[in-house]
Amino acid sequence: IERADTYCRLLEVSHAMTRESGDVGSGARTVWEPLVEITGDLDHFLAIHHVADEARVVRFLAFADENPNSVRSCLSRARQNGQAVRDLLPTEVWEALNTVHLELSSGSPLRFSREGIFVFSREVRRAVALLHGLVDSSMRRDGSWYFLRLGRFVERAEKTARLLEVKYRLLLPDDPALVAGAQLHQWRTLLRSAGAHEASLRLDIAPDATRELVHLLVSDE
Repeated sequence: IERADTYCRLLEVSHAMTRESGDVGSGARTVWEPLVEITGDLDHFLAIHHVADEARVVRFLAFADENPNSVRSCLSRARQNGQAVRDLLPTEVWEALNTVHLELSSGSPLRFSREGIFVFSREVRRAVALLHGLVDSSMRRDGSWYFLRLGRFVERAEKTARLLEVKYRLLLPDDPALVAGAQLHQWRTLLRSAGAHEASLRLDIAPDATRELVHLLVSDE
């Protein structure tokens, strides 16, 4: 569930990044290939597609059954896992999990191609937020609840580390004369990808304060 939410946020931010930068047609090397590298699926992707453009990456990360980490695959596997421990889950949690699985499995990728990845991402992220809220509000604080939280935050830490590893290389260009605005745009994109952009604003961290931004993503509590 956490992985599906992360992938949707990354797709949403990457889509917005290409529009904001005017890089709609040539963002393979700067946006879409790094995105698949962040998810840890680059070798698998390139073995199938060879070129990382928006259409191929969106399909691979959102819908592809051949990708065990796609959003659809993750939610399907979460539903299978939930069914296996049905007696440990509150009815509301199981019903919400089953509902998002059925809605996504019955939805055509062509529909989301017409409506845009933003609509798809928001639908999935709302469903995931509902699931997390139901887990926290309806489950007894026993081993099952702690196990779910452990999985959730281990997954989040791993993806944040991957995000920093890949994006930080893009923030250290070979050309020291890189326009400062481009660097600020990359940092803003990184923070939005980690769901930490508004937190950085509330903490009044300057967009070019690299040390403080890294601290926020690595060790801020």
